[in-house]
Amino acid sequence: MKPKLIATFVVLLAAASIAAPAAAQTQIAGNPQIKTQYVAPKYLALAEALMKRGVLEEYSQFMSPLRLKTPLTISMEECGEVNSDYDYVRHYIRLCYEFIDLIVNEAAVPQAKLPAPYNDAKKYPGLGLMPGYSPAEVIVGGITQVALHETGHAVFDLEGIPRLGREEDAADEISGLVMLQFGKSLAQTLIKGTIDVWHHIQASQSFNERASLGDVHSLSIERAVNYLCLAYGQDPASFADLAKQWLPAQRQANCKNEYQQGMVAFTKTVLPFVDLEQMKKVQGMQILRPEDSKL
Repeated sequence: MKPKLIATFVVLLAAASIAAPAAAQTQIAGNPQIKTQYVAPKYLALAEALMKRGVLEEYSQFMSPLRLKTPLTISMEECGEVNSDYDYVRHYIRLCYEFIDLIVNEAAVPQAKLPAPYNDAKKYPGLGLMPGYSPAEVIVGGITQVALHETGHAVFDLEGIPRLGREEDAADEISGLVMLQFGKSLAQTLIKGTIDVWHHIQASQSFNERASLGDVHSLSIERAVNYLCLAYGQDPASFADLAKQWLPAQRQANCKNEYQQGMVAFTKTVLPFVDLEQMKKVQGMQILRPEDSKL
């Protein structure tokens, strides 16, 4: 197994949603409606390691409070492109090794250590790990964000939840709200990682105005800022420094409203499908330990 694939395995222990002690895991059954699978013809050793660790099975435990109407499959596989997605016909989430590789070996790496010519900050400004961010934050936060985002699509689809506005933005909203429900320290880790990954992706993309502004997704940097605004709206003190860096004063003033509006929508549309007692058990788990992602 290549060194960078070993690194990918290490971080996926944290990123596929749960990294809790074995004692805690045994207390929570997985969601019976979620099927997990590892498909990796070119990543066989990695797939075997992931199966041994039970990463996707732990994801199923994390999703155990959700009463799904229809079975859902979540698969780790090679996709042939940097991507992850949800298939509405098959009810199928793909978490692509290529996207994980981008996070681990680009976004979480200081620009000076990226291969030439991308290590030249004058020619390629903004690539890689930003100052003040740790690789662990980027790896854990970035991969968690994409897993929860695709889960948001699945929840909308399987539970028949209407969306007012663009679905990609709504999936980000669910992802961000979930990130903020497990304590200040974890929330800071996840939000910082999310910001760094989308900042890196924005810096690595050539900007075509028509294609970029017409895409179903918001601009990468907009997505990063939207996550931060939710976090700042919930806990201004914990995210004050990040807000000063990324959020204009006018946006800062409205973030509390954005968070509250999001929680009202979540409560009315998603929460009816959640087993609240089971959710309390999941919230008590030790989730996404950053030390698990040290490379």
